[in-house]
Amino acid sequence: MNELNSLDKNHEHRAMGDKIELTITNSSSKTKMAALFFPDRHLHEPNFGSDEGIEIASQRPNVRYQQILNWLSRNKFETVLLELQCINPSQLSEIIQVGLKYPSGLGYQIPIITQSFLKKDSEPQTKLRIPYQLILDPYTGIAIPILPETTLIFRVFHKDYESLPTDES
Repeated sequence: MNELNSLDKNHEHRAMGDKIELTITNSSSKTKMAALFFPDRHLHEPNFGSDEGIEIASQRPNVRYQQILNWLSRNKFETVLLELQCINPSQLSEIIQVGLKYPSGLGYQIPIITQSFLKKDSEPQTKLRIPYQLILDPYTGIAIPILPETTLIFRVFHKDYESLPTDES
């Protein structure tokens, strides 16, 4: 029986799938901040903690972003790769902030300097892959500035993802 419980615990991410895919749109004429995840803080806030003008939607059919936040408020999703895709190459050089804040008030922020993952001496990129281990849970979130009138596809891949994308895919 313990083996079955540990198996279920180890594969609880399967309910969410092996990746979370979001479309983030800034329809305004100014750069706005998108607040991703952090269900403990943003689940019941207007626009889930993002600035007005930001819309976040799940790319999975019949799954709303609010359902993803609800799921993350009770489960963990361990990442191994972040992927950003946008037709505006400037969006891919925006610094991403990873934050953790416990109910006790203790917390931290870590910047991901996306420019360090861009290929040097190449055409402007429309897709960026960042190897990054992170545990998404009720107390973890990501903040990304979204440029004016820009749509960003944001994917996080679970550590058990069967076939991680490479630069060739």
